[in-house]
Parts: sequence; C-alpha cells; structure tokens
Amino acid sequence: MKGRKILVADDDPATAKNVAAILSSAGFYEVEEISSISSFSELDGYQLIIMDIVWPENNRPAFEYSDYFGFSAMRYLRSYDPNTKIILMSKSLFDLDNLYIIQEADSFFKSTSPAPEILEKVSTVLSLSEQKAIKLASVLKLLVLEGRADIFGLDEESYESLVKEVSVLESESEKKVINKERWKVLLSSIEKIVPNVRNIVDLVISIKKIL
Repeated sequence: MKGRKILVADDDPATAKNVAAILSSAGFYEVEEISSISSFSELDGYQLIIMDIVWPENNRPAFEYSDYFGFSAMRYLRSYDPNTKIILMSKSLFDLDNLYIIQEADSFFKSTSPAPEILEKVSTVLSLSEQKAIKLASVLKLLVLEGRADIFGLDEESYESLVKEVSVLESESEKKVINKERWKVLLSSIEKIVPNVRNIVDLVISIKKIL
C-alpha cells in the first residue's frame, strides 16, 4: 500500500484521527489528518482525500459561507486537481436533497461505519486507478517493443532510451508500486523522445490522467 498520500479531513478531530488510524493500521503508511482548513491549497498534492461534508464556520475557510464545505472542496479538486480521488463522509445519513452532489464523489460512507467497510471503500477507489494504469503501461510497452527505431523517426540510441524508459515504467506497474512522482518523470521523458507519435503520446496522456 505504499506510494499513496491520503488526507482525512473532518472538523471533529476524534473522527479524523479514528479514520486515519483505521487506514494506517491496514498498511496505508502516508496518512495525514486535518480538522481545520483555511485555504483550498491545503488540499493539494494528495492521491486521495476523505472529506467530511458539513463543516462549522470556525473550521472552514473564512470565504466559505455554506456549511456544506465538503461539496465546495470537491468542486475545487475536480477543477484544479482532477486526478485526486475524493471520498465523502458524514456522521448522519445523506439527505436526498444532496444525493445528486454526493454521487459526484468517487465514493462515500458514514464516518461511524465499521473499519472493514471504510477499508473496502478506500481500497476499491485506489485499486481501480492502479489497475487502469497498469493495463495502459503494458499496452505502451507492447507498442514500443514491437516497433522499430525508423517507425518512430528515431536514431538507434534514442530508440534504446525509449525502450528503457517504458520498460522501467511497466516493471514498476507490474509490482503495483505506483510511485506518482517517478511515473511523472518517466512519462515526461517519453513525451520528449516521441513528441509526434500519436498512439504513444495518447497513451502517455491517459496514464498521466490516472496518476
């Protein structure tokens, strides 16, 4: 479960600590918790954010007038950091008036849910992302290894470099070690080597959207 940065955000410190502890005990080692948010920027840089829906005035940004700060945070992330997965949570049952908004999240649960249910929700959201990245990385490697230097418009040295970069990426994916920053570096290198090969670039872009 390495390589995942998770934030648990709830205005109730005890709830945030409890959910974070459940994740940490299950092997999610990079889990942070927060009970007061003054700026959307505090939500940047996470692979997954588990977000309480209702926030009291003293715990949410001064510019946020609605108690439903969790929805505002989700809209912000969808616009400015769409790769971040979002799971909404609440102590109470979700009311029907807000159900259509809640369904925009990747998942949701009651913050009082038992540990197995919370872990199942989190694992499902993260594993779906990984499985898709692994599949695309395998296809990318196949396209490159079955090609030739002249097909990509490269000299032999550049083609060997491309093969090496893609092989490393695919090897990482087979081990299910989704190191977000390392993948970004590898994908950027591939883009520079084959900027005009449409099927390769399209796959790289697809993988980037998942990371």
